[in-house]
Amino acid sequence: MAMRTIEPLGEEAWEELMRIIERGPTEEQKKMLEKADRIYGDCW
Repeated sequence: MAMRTIEPLGEEAWEELMRIIERGPTEEQKKMLEKADRIYGDCW
């Protein structure tokens, strides 16, 4: 299985991710997360 390199998140991105986790994702963010899961699902 090929391994993909995922760039580490910057501090700003981490803070945004923490906010999403705290309040739950918006509809747009849910779509983005679903797309990311399809692309990177086997790497999480």
